[in-house]
Amino acid sequence: MVSETGSSRREIIELIRNDKSFTKTNPPIEKIFHKNILMICSQGCREILEAIIVYEEFSKLLQEAFNSMISCMQNNRICPTEQLLELEEIHSAYKIIPGLIKEINRKLVLFNEEFNFFNTYQVLDCNCDIKQWLDLLIGLHRDIQKNKPPNGKAPWFDTIGKDQFIIRPEYKYREIQKVGDYVHAYRTIRLWGFLVDLGVIKYD
Repeated sequence: MVSETGSSRREIIELIRNDKSFTKTNPPIEKIFHKNILMICSQGCREILEAIIVYEEFSKLLQEAFNSMISCMQNNRICPTEQLLELEEIHSAYKIIPGLIKEINRKLVLFNEEFNFFNTYQVLDCNCDIKQWLDLLIGLHRDIQKNKPPNGKAPWFDTIGKDQFIIRPEYKYREIQKVGDYVHAYRTIRLWGFLVDLGVIKYD
């Protein structure tokens, strides 16, 4: 879907061209567009879309859980674990994410992409209580930050004392971006804009 070449990309271009719901002031919303074309696209394209949709459900839950933690730390000088465990977004992620990881892994097998995903997120697919799961989520954030190129980055928060967290100064006043329908972009809007610029799609 994000590839510059391939039959799925060509198919998506044709589906964008033929979608009459888009206007000059109403560009595609990827989540809605993907769900609308699920039943009319080819099997290969459908398999990609189904993988994207479930991956984005996972990504949104994960991002909202993290955002809620950061917001809690921004609003409080010190945020104890007990306060984080009260967050609705943490409870939602804890209940749903383990099942989504299994589902995503099954779908990614079709594209030989399951290893990278599972290697990163398998830690969240555990049979544990919510406190243990939160600890794993925090550990995952630290690992991801540490492995960012070129030389790694510090986590957004530090641990102080026992089970207490304080946001790092550089993130204290950073605006938390609202999570949209999708966390990631899949070129739909870019392709639509390209077709408009070329005059392939015309509006009065």
